[in-house]
Amino acid sequence: MLTKTRFQRLWRLLASTAPRPLLIITALLLLLIGLPLANRATFAGNTVGSFEIDGDLTVEHAVPPAEPIDWDSSPFPAALTTFTDGTGPTDDIFGQGSKEDTQSTWNCVAGSAPPKDDIVNEISINGASPIAGEIAVRFAPAGGVQKQFLYANWSRLSNNGDAHIDYEFNQADPSTTPASPGCPQLPARSPGDFLISFDTQNGGGSITLSAFTWNGSAFVPLSVGSQGNLWDAAVNTAASITGLTATGTNLFGELALNVTDTIGEIPCNKVLFASMKTRASTSLSAEVKDRTKVKPLNFTVFNPAGANASGNAFAARIQDTVLGINQTLPAATPATCTQGVCSSQSGIGSTSNSNQVLNVAVPPPGGSVLQANVLSASSTNARRARARLTRRQTPRLILASPSLPGSTS
Repeated sequence: MLTKTRFQRLWRLLASTAPRPLLIITALLLLLIGLPLANRATFAGNTVGSFEIDGDLTVEHAVPPAEPIDWDSSPFPAALTTFTDGTGPTDDIFGQGSKEDTQSTWNCVAGSAPPKDDIVNEISINGASPIAGEIAVRFAPAGGVQKQFLYANWSRLSNNGDAHIDYEFNQADPSTTPASPGCPQLPARSPGDFLISFDTQNGGGSITLSAFTWNGSAFVPLSVGSQGNLWDAAVNTAASITGLTATGTNLFGELALNVTDTIGEIPCNKVLFASMKTRASTSLSAEVKDRTKVKPLNFTVFNPAGANASGNAFAARIQDTVLGINQTLPAATPATCTQGVCSSQSGIGSTSNSNQVLNVAVPPPGGSVLQANVLSASSTNARRARARLTRRQTPRLILASPSLPGSTS
């Protein structure tokens, strides 16, 4: 890369040896070479929420460090909700006349969506079965403070037209409170529901991200600030990208949104139902076209590799910045224990392998929303622990123990 320092050194060398006309030509060439590189570096820095919003699915930097992340980060450090959707005459779509802002007009039927509005399974991350889109939620630092961020992506059948895709989050369960008699598959709106809209113009050359909340009768726009600050969005500008099963530009899109400073932080115990939809245009009074099945929004992060222990016994420390938890739990105790790390195993290991499930019961204030099951496996001189955290947020479970000479973790 042509850095500022290298540019200055090269310029001083040329200035001392070259005639003036050559200096002018050389300066123009250096500018033509240097500007695209500078633009490329600036674009690579678009990481709202420590996420690479660059129109693809892959991490563009050497790992470690793990941050910023992308969709193929492994393990993926955010709670993930995935959507699938078909195509063709059996696709789940909206019938003609269904308007985004008027649920009473909704008629959910089977049929073919217009190709540009057809959400399809074209995203295959790390070789997994293709999906149509994802929503991810986590806390990440922003300006030295932990903020809640939402990330989402989508894929569509055709780029012959602009994309108008939204993600709606409802409090009502469609099984008990359906959107309309003609659309029992989706939930009715309640005050406080919100919608995030991704709209492109000029083949993805211009992207707008909008957020709205439902006040009981209409959508009210929310301030989302400027692109690159509180939000960012991109589409694929390369026709072929790793992880996209289709070929063509503007078939994949992704976004990142600072939820804390726009919609407002989603409580960790909030029950929300999410779905993806497409519209004919940017307007919220436009006809809705394609839809996915509604899914409960996931707030659980599964990261078995995040908890390891070695030695003869271990204790656990729970940390959570949202709840203000910073607790060291009691060390290994008999299996009948009622709190702490419950284990009937002791000593520095055995001559044969043995596995057991240990229950971590978290004392208040975290116990009402945080649980963990720990799988402990011991061998002659080492023990490895794997933790599955169940919480409507992203807590940290830290397992610690005295290490033995020659032990591994």
